[in-house]
Amino acid sequence: MKRLLWCLLGALPAQALTLNEAIQIAGEQDPAFQAQLSRTNADQEAVAQVRSRLFPQVSFEASRELQERRLPVANIGGQPTFIDTGSSDGWNRTDSNTLTIEQVLFDSVLYAEIREARAGTQVTLAQLEQSRLDLVQGIIEDYIATLKQAETVALLDQEITSVRQSLKLAWSRFLDGTVRETEALRAEGQVLSVVNQREGALSEFQSQLDLLAQRLGKSTDSLMGMDPQTAVLPEFEVDEEQAEAASPDLLVPRRQQEAAEASLSVRRNGYYPTIDLSYTSERADGFRRGPDLGSTSDDQREVRRDNTATITFSWDLYTGGNRTSRVREAEANVQAAGFDLQASERAWRFDLASAQRRARLLETTQKSLKVALEAFEKVAVEQRAAYQAGLIDIATVLQAESDLAASRAEFVIAKYDAILAQTELRRLSGGLDEEFFQQIDDLFSRKITVDEVLASR
Repeated sequence: MKRLLWCLLGALPAQALTLNEAIQIAGEQDPAFQAQLSRTNADQEAVAQVRSRLFPQVSFEASRELQERRLPVANIGGQPTFIDTGSSDGWNRTDSNTLTIEQVLFDSVLYAEIREARAGTQVTLAQLEQSRLDLVQGIIEDYIATLKQAETVALLDQEITSVRQSLKLAWSRFLDGTVRETEALRAEGQVLSVVNQREGALSEFQSQLDLLAQRLGKSTDSLMGMDPQTAVLPEFEVDEEQAEAASPDLLVPRRQQEAAEASLSVRRNGYYPTIDLSYTSERADGFRRGPDLGSTSDDQREVRRDNTATITFSWDLYTGGNRTSRVREAEANVQAAGFDLQASERAWRFDLASAQRRARLLETTQKSLKVALEAFEKVAVEQRAAYQAGLIDIATVLQAESDLAASRAEFVIAKYDAILAQTELRRLSGGLDEEFFQQIDDLFSRKITVDEVLASR
């Protein structure tokens, strides 16, 4: 994974911010994920570093040595006298060039270390995927919470419109002399109550929007809003065997177990010998001038070439128990990794069963609330018509409007809770992908922009 998993699209779209775009932007901006990505890229180089020892290791060294030495052997008239003593006296220069080639012929530990490095890389890749999914799930939660609050404001706008219609109808009947003023005042009080609720909902929406913008590292100008009608997320069926195989929550402990087994292989292979081949070619050019620098009679030149090939057989026969102890340590780590995997599998099965139950419950709740919402909408229309005909009082109409608003709010809560429940279910089963992101965005048949929500204040 040498490249960035997410790429920045450039600028936020002018009309709306979709979930998939929010996730892409967050992947670029989130420092924790970027740090994990950098660590993964660094850990991948460990394989190349270990594997490089399989190839010939070539080195070259060049040197030049200069030496001038004269030895005093007598003191005549207070002055030292130098005499030629052969090789111990004079001026020497030596040029040396050495080429060395080393090649591993057999090293079982090295091959095991390569497998260990690869297993370690797989662990970091699994941790990177887990970090990515944690980021995705967090963005979905913040995104859904923002949409939920935006729709809450939109629903309260609808309720305000409805109660204002009832207020207008009550004042009309009061002016006609068919009802008392108290009915109009009661309707006016209901309008003020809903307006106050909307103010609180708008404040929460602004806070949630700020949180989402902070997570994205951007100034969010617009967002997708959900149509406050009856859109429902499609059901998600889980095959438990496939889910267990694809679950990202089990990927890390599985890779850690493989890494522990690779480490054990390294320790066990320490019982075997190693065989190495070494070849060295050395050339030395020597030049020696005698103590009488004006004469060349003592100058000597020497050229030496040495070619040496060596096969080394190395076998640690006894290490004082160190090797055996390291094997037992690695075996214990493998056993611990196996138990960690078992514990993760048990926790995963419990979490999956809980997520399935919650998702099924919320899917059923959505369907029942959808039916109830349609019924309350019909009742509200009928009650308003009945009031206009003088068959009921305004309190009955306002109660119908209140029941309709409560039904809409319950449906909205269940709808967004169902999205979050399915998000958790898909997170556990490996289905948290772009197809799911698109399903969420497909729920939004119209856009509620930030400007729309704030302008209706």
